[in-house]
Amino acid sequence: MTTNILIMFRIAGLLLLVSYGSAFAQQAGSNSVPAARRIIFTVVDQPPEFPGGTNALQKYLEDNLRYPEEAGKKFRDKAIFINFIITETGTIDSARVLKPVDKLVDTEVVRVIENMPAWIPGKQNGHIVAVRYTVPVRFPKK
Repeated sequence: MTTNILIMFRIAGLLLLVSYGSAFAQQAGSNSVPAARRIIFTVVDQPPEFPGGTNALQKYLEDNLRYPEEAGKKFRDKAIFINFIITETGTIDSARVLKPVDKLVDTEVVRVIENMPAWIPGKQNGHIVAVRYTVPVRFPKK
């Protein structure tokens, strides 16, 4: 009798495991994957592109970056490396300065990056994907 009970427990456990697996597969296939669980690429077949290309990105940065005078001249010529995610819709997410230099300077760089127009998203194997991207930013000489 105990052998039958043990077999029933094993079968119930397998059924539970199979039903959990199929529920997870349905959730993973949905479009509402939480940001913490979505796949973010660093290298893709077709990288994301700023509308108009690299020259347009440079112009956008020159037109929108305002060096905070309160920071003094100490950081004016430094390259600030900022990392962000270009989502599947081309919007910017999770912008952060990789090596902070000054709170005011870092905040300005993040502000300008977060307000960029939508990019043309990256593609991997023909599918639009989220891509982590890093850009060096220098304040324009004015």
